[in-house]
Amino acid sequence: MSSRRSATPLRIELRPSRQLATVLVAAHAGGLAVTLPLSWPWWGTSLLGMALAASLAWNLSRHALLSHPRAVWAITWRGEGDFELSRRDGTRTAARLAPDTYVHPRLVILCFRRGRWGRAPVVLCRDAVDQESFRRLRVRLGAMAGEGR
Repeated sequence: MSSRRSATPLRIELRPSRQLATVLVAAHAGGLAVTLPLSWPWWGTSLLGMALAASLAWNLSRHALLSHPRAVWAITWRGEGDFELSRRDGTRTAARLAPDTYVHPRLVILCFRRGRWGRAPVVLCRDAVDQESFRRLRVRLGAMAGEGR
């Protein structure tokens, strides 16, 4: 078995995720349903509803539909925790994987650090990535976690 250092770079190209869009819409609709029976003034409930709608639009365009210019559409894992994030607007950013990354057979949430303060989360559902790349990513992340990062 070869070490991770000699592993070839892993490139993952994302596509829009219907599963993530469904979860985001359901979660925001649930939040709206909870706000409606509150005994707040109408303008308070309206502001909260507009904030939920703005959050939904932001998260859909950034994570599910990948239509925002700053949405990450490709990830290249160069090894040793070094990644390159390619954005829809054509920019590329070097990033390091943060320890709060989440890995599940159906969902991977990659939390990246860019520089000292910058953060870039990338949410990957199974339908957003081809299955072989998704499997290879989970295996490499599992091996990295096993080494104690």
